[in-house]
Amino acid sequence: MKNRFIFFVCFFIFAVPVWSQKEVERGYQQFENLAYSDAIISFEKAVEKGFGNPRIYAALADAYYFNANYPASAKWYQLLFKNSDNNSKIHYFRYAQTLKSIGKEDRSTTLLKKMELHFPNENTDDSSRSNQPIETNRIKNSGRFNVKLASFNSALSDFGPSYFGDKIVFASTRDTGTIFKRKHSWTNHRFTDLYVVHSDTANDKPAKFSKSINSKFNESTAVFTKDGLTVYFTRNNSDRNKPGTNEDQTTLLKIYKAVKIDEEWKVIGPLSFCSDRYNVAHPALSFDEKTMYFASDQPGGFGQSDLYSVAINDDGSFATPQNLGKNINTFGRETFPFASQNNKLYFSSDRHDGFGGLDIFVSNITGNFKISPPQNVGTPVNSAMDDFGFIMNETTKTGYFTSNRVNGIGMDDIYEFEEVISLPCETILEGSVVAAQQTDLQLNPVIRLLDANRTQISTTTADTEGRYHFTVECQQEYTIEFTSDGFVSQEIVVLPRVNEEMHLQNIIIQQVQPAFKIGDDLAKNLSLLPIYFDLGKWDIREDAAIELAKIKRVLQQSPSVTIIIKSHTDSRDTDENNLILSNKRAKATLKWFVENGIEANRLTGKGCGETELINSCADGIPCSEVQHQFNRRSEFIVTGI
Repeated sequence: MKNRFIFFVCFFIFAVPVWSQKEVERGYQQFENLAYSDAIISFEKAVEKGFGNPRIYAALADAYYFNANYPASAKWYQLLFKNSDNNSKIHYFRYAQTLKSIGKEDRSTTLLKKMELHFPNENTDDSSRSNQPIETNRIKNSGRFNVKLASFNSALSDFGPSYFGDKIVFASTRDTGTIFKRKHSWTNHRFTDLYVVHSDTANDKPAKFSKSINSKFNESTAVFTKDGLTVYFTRNNSDRNKPGTNEDQTTLLKIYKAVKIDEEWKVIGPLSFCSDRYNVAHPALSFDEKTMYFASDQPGGFGQSDLYSVAINDDGSFATPQNLGKNINTFGRETFPFASQNNKLYFSSDRHDGFGGLDIFVSNITGNFKISPPQNVGTPVNSAMDDFGFIMNETTKTGYFTSNRVNGIGMDDIYEFEEVISLPCETILEGSVVAAQQTDLQLNPVIRLLDANRTQISTTTADTEGRYHFTVECQQEYTIEFTSDGFVSQEIVVLPRVNEEMHLQNIIIQQVQPAFKIGDDLAKNLSLLPIYFDLGKWDIREDAAIELAKIKRVLQQSPSVTIIIKSHTDSRDTDENNLILSNKRAKATLKWFVENGIEANRLTGKGCGETELINSCADGIPCSEVQHQFNRRSEFIVTGI
């Protein structure tokens, strides 16, 4: 069971339980009082005695879900959905999340689709739901980190690291050092205190951070100002060791402030925007220390918990908090923010485009305080379980995060990481292109980069040694196309992995060998449609331009080929006028080629008038318009190879 769930809410029960009540009645009371570990025991006893029903299944599933026991949670959600057709949207969502965490992602996706069908009129606006495949959003960023367990973990729960000079401060449920071991009714584990350890000493033993800050309540997730004289931290709502409660007698969370005076910490109290009615937790400071980010389940949010920002005034007071909006917040949980020195906002969320449980995401914060759409930071930082409490030094590219993944030491463990490749995940594709054999033709390849839909992204030319490069995103498919006049076009498909550089095979392209001889008509060799002109006109028609482009392509691939353009008219009008018109048509055609990149010295234009009719439609012979149009044509005769 994991203390790090959204909030570490504490409910204090001072009355003696009425043990004579039935387990099921006691279970409902315990569940309402957030004593989930106790409720699980009561409800499971009730089920064993035959009191199972959808309401109990839902409570058991939720209790396990809140304690991050996803396999057990999935078991009870399955029973709930098997025995009830009237389930809430939140149970659809939680069941889908548990399925994803235990490796049943296909079933999770199907359930989310059913949720959207069952609740079409509810606000399901979620920036993590996009037309882009989930794999594109999360897999492409994977493999950028080297990860290992931190040396200072215990067999219990260690989580929520923060920087304090050259030290790390974190929360833990390890031994409090007291004879009476107080336990949290949510988790049935010890209350959390803040501990401190030297980050650069593998064998350093963590110590209690401060007696004046640690109390008999939960303390966690601290953030320090750069001068080390002020700390903001999360604590159960309390005053002088007495719990503060809401109208349901539940003790929620607040962010507290403490200042350092003569090497001792003095707790000032909760921040002004905290409330007895909702949770405010997990503070983070912007690098300039003018903004605080935090998580809250206050009314008016988008989901179960949202991220907020609040400006810090020059006098240390706080402005009105602002919800970070639907670009960040979703129907689920957003929590544990961290603001880096390069204005990146890291946070944890169980949004749709994750691997399961809480995943760590990152967004860029611009100068005008706009926040970019989040990106999943990928594996191995993220896993199918809960990953949260991410902090990072962007100068050293190192940091810490928390996870309850398998093969750890305790229930929650702190992991160290090194970022090998920064976001956006980019790879430099490098290669070269060479001619297959010696040739008098100059190899000047144009190299085009196409995406998976064959849309051009970029173009470049090779250097004098045939080398080229592109910078692309990781884990996406690309096609690289090579074209050069006089050479056969070629292309390759690449899928860049998470590497800073990817060296591609040399591309060897062959010179085009003309498939024609002197005297051939290219129009016939290429089976082109006739190049027609309108009556009395010499403008290049759209249908003619399509066919001319095919001839242009051949001329580009065979730079030594020369041609004569012969233009013809029909028999109508005088011989003199037809000769003039055909010359204009030949010149218009030649001009089109020159304007489209063919050298003028490879082209000759000749007007033939009506001297070379291809049918019997001579002067005085009646013919249809279609028959006359056959004579209004151009030919492209090869004169040199």
